[in-house]
Amino acid sequence: MIQDPVVVQIPEIPIPPGLPPWVVLPPEATVMVALGFFAACALVLFPLMRAFARRIEGRGQQTEAALKGEVEELRARL
Repeated sequence: MIQDPVVVQIPEIPIPPGLPPWVVLPPEATVMVALGFFAACALVLFPLMRAFARRIEGRGQQTEAALKGEVEELRARL
C-alpha cells in the first residue's frame, strides 16, 4: 500500500496594522492641526454668535419701545 506524502502547512504570521496617525506625526504637526481646527471653529462660530446676539438685541428693542409706551400711559393716568 502506497501512502501520499504528508504536506505540512505553517500558517503565515499576520502583520500588525500600522500605527495611528497621531503616533506617527511629529508634535509640531499635531499642534498645527489643533490650531487649524480651533481657527476654523472661530471663523465659523464668531459670525454665527454675532448674528445671534444681534437678533436677541433686536427683539429687546421692540419690547422696550412697547414697554416705554405703557409706562408713559401709566404716568399720564397719575
